[in-house]
Amino acid sequence: MKFTMGLFPVGPDSVLNEDEKPLLGASCKLKTSSDWRDPGNLGTLFLTEDSLVFVTSSGTLKKRYEKSHFFPLRSVRNVRVESAILGFGKSLVIEWEASDRNSLTYSYGMHEAEAWRSAIIAEKQKGEKRRNTREKTIALARSQEKTSFDQIISQYEQSLGVSFSDENIGGILASWISNGDLEGFVDREQRQFVHLTAFKQKTEVVHYNIATSFEFGKDGAILIRCPACNAPSPQTERSNRAKCGHCGHTFAVPRKILDLI
Repeated sequence: MKFTMGLFPVGPDSVLNEDEKPLLGASCKLKTSSDWRDPGNLGTLFLTEDSLVFVTSSGTLKKRYEKSHFFPLRSVRNVRVESAILGFGKSLVIEWEASDRNSLTYSYGMHEAEAWRSAIIAEKQKGEKRRNTREKTIALARSQEKTSFDQIISQYEQSLGVSFSDENIGGILASWISNGDLEGFVDREQRQFVHLTAFKQKTEVVHYNIATSFEFGKDGAILIRCPACNAPSPQTERSNRAKCGHCGHTFAVPRKILDLI
């Protein structure tokens, strides 16, 4: 079993997307029906971390490549090896769930079908681990104001058994924020993710909920400066809570001010 990268420098892997890094690639013949009269289609099957992609070609002097079909590994229901078809050593048979919930079965006549079967099963299991780890880490980051890189690295390394750097974690968090999975920002200096909602709530509590400035009006009434907008509001009652008449913000009134009323 050979590693695909570099085997087709200007060939069928040229139509793969940037995120479709080929782990394996093999020339094969595809059959989508059990009819023995079906001649099948020649092409190249690629295995990536998340999907299987079948690429066909047209033309003779100048070949043109295009994706015939692709499907995510998590949609694979069953993969097995059957007897030879159409001159190839073995047939790699893959049953997968289509978007309409129907099951489709494709047969790929190829050499080293057993090795492909093992690789597909292994990558499918890895993908499930990656998705579970992703969901757990996002849930953790949503549950607290700050999540350290060390917490995230620990989750990933324990689940996947590979090392992660700060750069890796920063990139993962940035993609989750970009996709809308998380709301917040990455503080690379402090090596942490800061949840936006929790950060705003804490900032408001610390900086805007306690009145610290007051003055006396012309009639002798105490005017308390709103800690949110700084507008003066008259305080006529000995209440430890007040509401700004300008912006509507509710804030606490300290005892040193109440003692003057």
